[in-house]
Amino acid sequence: MRKGDRFLRMRRGDRFWVMWEWRSHIVFFYYHSKIRQIF
Repeated sequence: MRKGDRFLRMRRGDRFWVMWEWRSHIVFFYYHSKIRQIF
């Protein structure tokens, strides 16, 4: 997805999409920190 599309979505107030992206970022950071703990 291009940056412009993302910006348009957020400006339009697409709450579901913003929440989904937010959640995916948290999951990514959570797993990243777990992997760093293991190695």
